[in-house]
Amino acid sequence: MFQLVVFDVEGVILPRKRTLLVEIAQCLRLWKTLLLLIYGFSYQLKIISVRTFLKKSYKLFREQHIDIFYDIYYRTPKLRNSKDVFVKLNELGVTTALISSGLPQEIVDELKKELCANYAYGVQVEKDQNGTLSGEIEGDVIENEGKKKILNRIVVEMGISYHDVAIVADDSNNLQMLECCSLFIGFNPENMVASKTSEIVTGNDLQQVYEILQGKPNRKNIHMKEIFLRKLIHSTGALTLLFLKLYGLYYTQVLIVSIMALYILSEYLRLKGGSLPFFTWLTRLIALGLEETNIVTTPIWYALGFLITYTLFPFPYAAIGILTLTLGDATASIVGQTLNNKHLYPFNKSKSLEGTITGIFVATLCCSFFFDPYVSLIGCSVGMIIETLPTPFNDNITIPFLSSLVSLLFGKYWKIYTLSLLLYVKQLLWA
Repeated sequence: MFQLVVFDVEGVILPRKRTLLVEIAQCLRLWKTLLLLIYGFSYQLKIISVRTFLKKSYKLFREQHIDIFYDIYYRTPKLRNSKDVFVKLNELGVTTALISSGLPQEIVDELKKELCANYAYGVQVEKDQNGTLSGEIEGDVIENEGKKKILNRIVVEMGISYHDVAIVADDSNNLQMLECCSLFIGFNPENMVASKTSEIVTGNDLQQVYEILQGKPNRKNIHMKEIFLRKLIHSTGALTLLFLKLYGLYYTQVLIVSIMALYILSEYLRLKGGSLPFFTWLTRLIALGLEETNIVTTPIWYALGFLITYTLFPFPYAAIGILTLTLGDATASIVGQTLNNKHLYPFNKSKSLEGTITGIFVATLCCSFFFDPYVSLIGCSVGMIIETLPTPFNDNITIPFLSSLVSLLFGKYWKIYTLSLLLYVKQLLWA
């Protein structure tokens, strides 16, 4: 058994930051909420650092009382069995630590008392004697490699080695601690985290984490019915190609933006206990694990991927990118989920070679109806290779964009490329 287990807070003990954002948004004016969303998307796209994101976000709370965060905390449900897991770990003599790079230290301390954890680290917020926030923050957790610095401090204080440490986290901000532990458990992890660890837990029950910490086999929660349904819906995005041909680019853009806006409204209402006909019903039907109580942002990125690709590329090349995303990616995911004996990539243990090959085949076959098979193969291959890479960017955008871009460049100049390749091969043979 490990001597120290470090838990990320948002996304593990509390719902992901996306759900906390909905609660926070109710306490801010509309323009501040919009700014917070912009900062959040900029951070997700790696345009700004976590430090910049947090500093800009907390400035929006200037002149607010610290109680605003207590109210949010008490309204936010904890993960199932979280208290029981911490109690069991304490009984076994395991030290537990909570590290949050988003919540004030006061809130993490409150969570520490509730769960009976040993350590708690959060954002140091500046406030006056009445508890009014100045909007300024500091602390190790907001700095680059800050979580790693805190972990090293605890390890030295306890007099243990990294071999005695386990980490439970969901997002890439925690990968800085990867080399400082012998076990890293990805809890409903982002793509970057899933690619770095073989121990992945999905769902909304922390008991699974406890079982892994005890050395028991990881029970994979694979819901094939929901997965097939999700991928079926995912693949129907290809129908927008037909809409584009019938009604043109402008009305296709209007359609995508309208659906995206309705979906965002639906998610807001769903988390408040309300609903929007069809959209909310569909989300509840296919939601898995923590998605039941979280904002499901994948459809938003998915729609943005369509919007960007259709806007920037002419039809044949846009079609290659869209079909790679809708049909190729869906096929690769289903094959990867259903096969038992598969070859996982060493650089991304959540993706399989069999899934990639099948995805390339299906996407290329479908794209060949629109364009030259040779160009289609190149474009689809690039898109499916991008799908396997553990990049920090959302692949609902990168897959169609890069697939279409490469198809465009290769489609216009493939004869030149082919001739250059033949000349290069000739030189090698004559050398």
